[in-house]
Formats: sequence, C-alpha cells, structure tokens
Amino acid sequence: MAGNNDRPQSWPAAERAFCRSLPRVAHLALPGGVLAVEHGHRHGWTRPSHHRLRRAHPNARLVVYGHTHRRALDTRLRPWVVNPGAAGRTRTHGGPSMAILLACPRRWWVRFFRP
Repeated sequence: MAGNNDRPQSWPAAERAFCRSLPRVAHLALPGGVLAVEHGHRHGWTRPSHHRLRRAHPNARLVVYGHTHRRALDTRLRPWVVNPGAAGRTRTHGGPSMAILLACPRRWWVRFFRP
C-alpha cells in the first residue's frame, strides 16, 4: 500500500515507476467477508478516525491500517478496524508487533503477537 512517505520524487529513479504503481487501497475477498487495507493517513494524521475508515469501506468486514505504528483493535462496530502495530524497529510503541487474522465463513478472529 502507498503510504504518506511513498512519493515518487523521494524514491531512486529506477524505482519511481514502481512507487507510482502502489495502490492506495486494496480489497481482498476472504471466507466470510472482505478485508480492506490502506495506510490510514488520509483519515487523520495522528489518530486515523475509525469512523472515517468504516465509512470509506462500508462493504468490508475488516479494515486494516497502519501509519501510526500503534496497535489497535476496534470490534465495537462493523467493519472492524485493526492496526497491527509496527513489525520493524522504528516507533514500535512497546516493541515490534503483528496481527494474524483467522477468517472462516462464519467467524473471524484477530490475534496480536509480540516477540
């Protein structure tokens, strides 16, 4: 997904075409629903709005975003909104983390992991 730092002019000349081809949003059909993925910065700079993310993806069952590098799991409404955190070394807010989605036709689960 294209993020706020994915500007072609910031990339090496040989990789600029690839940068321009990065999608802003992706939708993936999974058993039981659609997963929507986007960077999240267009829905609030310091705290992307879960309401705005839900409104942008009304047909999704789950919206995954990043940008803040802060883990979040909001299952109060549909679609659910998840930020898996940061898997690398930068701005991990408590250490690297990741999320795993288990998607079955009738039920979905999200589990967070930290090393």
